[in-house]
Amino acid sequence: MCYVVISFDNFTPNMTNPEFRDNIVSFDIVCHFNQWNLGDFQLRPYKIASEIDTMFNNKKLTGIGTLQFLGCNQIVLSDEFAGLTLMY
Repeated sequence: MCYVVISFDNFTPNMTNPEFRDNIVSFDIVCHFNQWNLGDFQLRPYKIASEIDTMFNNKKLTGIGTLQFLGCNQIVLSDEFAGLTLMY
């Protein structure tokens, strides 16, 4: 009952290389509230966000370039589902 949705959005011209476009890669992490508690004061969406950040922050991906952390926002979809959005 946890979901990770990856999206590419907000494409803009690259000022240093006009053959490429800059964009935002978003990771939406949504979990049912029954799945949040991992015990030992750990919350599932934050643990998943930590793993994603470790894999992608300041890493160079072929065809995409280097991902730089832009921010993180809270997502509340309903009284049962909520989570985080990581943006690079």
